[in-house]
Amino acid sequence: MTSTMDRILTSLDSLVKEGFFGDVQFVKAVSNEATDVGAQFASSLLFIDLTVKCKSEEKLLPLVIKLQNGVVGHYTHFYNELLMYKEVIPALGFDEESCPRLYYGKVDEETQHENMLIFEDLRAKKFTLCKQPLFLDFEHILIAIKKISIFHSRSYILKYKDLRKFHKLAGMFKKHDYKALYLDFDKEHIAAAERGKLAFQELRGVDVDNVLDDFLKALTNTFEVWKELLAPEEPFAVICHGDFCNNNLMFRYDMNDTPVNCALIDFQRGDYLSPGSELAFYLYMHTSAEVREKHWDKFLTIYWETLKENVPDDVEIPSFEDFLQHFARHAVYGYFIACFFVPLMMAPNDIIWDDLTQEEKLHQGRSLGGKEADEKLADIVSHMYNKRYIHAFLDSVKQKDATK
Repeated sequence: MTSTMDRILTSLDSLVKEGFFGDVQFVKAVSNEATDVGAQFASSLLFIDLTVKCKSEEKLLPLVIKLQNGVVGHYTHFYNELLMYKEVIPALGFDEESCPRLYYGKVDEETQHENMLIFEDLRAKKFTLCKQPLFLDFEHILIAIKKISIFHSRSYILKYKDLRKFHKLAGMFKKHDYKALYLDFDKEHIAAAERGKLAFQELRGVDVDNVLDDFLKALTNTFEVWKELLAPEEPFAVICHGDFCNNNLMFRYDMNDTPVNCALIDFQRGDYLSPGSELAFYLYMHTSAEVREKHWDKFLTIYWETLKENVPDDVEIPSFEDFLQHFARHAVYGYFIACFFVPLMMAPNDIIWDDLTQEEKLHQGRSLGGKEADEKLADIVSHMYNKRYIHAFLDSVKQKDATK
């Protein structure tokens, strides 16, 4: 990483001269070692303090530099993130305070080892990663739900004002080939999904009907289900963040450590998708059983009310009842992701993926996080079952199969 850092520090001088940081002169660039960087799967991060001169005054620009990891499939992540910042977010008119400024981006499929994005470091604006990495309290979730709702609202506005422009933007995203990127993930995922079902039955002492068996059977074709749950369903579909979770949020706090604002970061999976899946992922990933019991319906209401408040009166959005039905059909996507990542994030120090056989990976997926992780997954399955989200998903699958 030292040679990479040296190369980046040297190249910043040229980028300043080319005007990417405004009408300023280069003074110096030094590494700023950061520890609170969060989980990174598709990229490596460097933190640099760039000092420039504007007229007679020096100015400090704290930067985050994102470099593509070696996996070829991650090119799509970088392409889509650059597209989001250069084309989509400006076209949507999303608030600049709600995401970091992009100073520079280079994404080329032929020279992927040189792909690089340079952002402002939001820590300079008093934003920080959440101190609760997995299960969040009501205040954090409230702030995040409102922010993603505002982001989604911009798609409804653009669809109303210029539908052709919206669909042109939506068609510019490169599609992720998850099957190629996550080889054999389907086997590991089925094992993780089954873990929650078994835990639900064993820990709760519940012997339910065949709904859960049908649910697991429907998930067998992992990548097709993944694709179907994310597929844009009009009139609900919007341009989504695509990976709306706590790793990709930064919060600003008041003097009492209460969150008052948040910013969205890492738009690398941005795409034209169904918002129900995006919302379900966040809620099932980051709510405890207690928070779900107390506030679940309130979260969905707040999402829709915020959506309604942030579009003009002449812009039509789906009714609350229609939105709830849409969400019910897509809610299992939250478990689809959480069943794998909740145990992983509960026991990050126990993760060993390299050099494991397929059977060892399956065992790790079934046991990571121990009984506590079993309990969390059982809670999610219980909630989906009681809310009849699993039933709504299976009904949707049957309807789609009937039309094929």
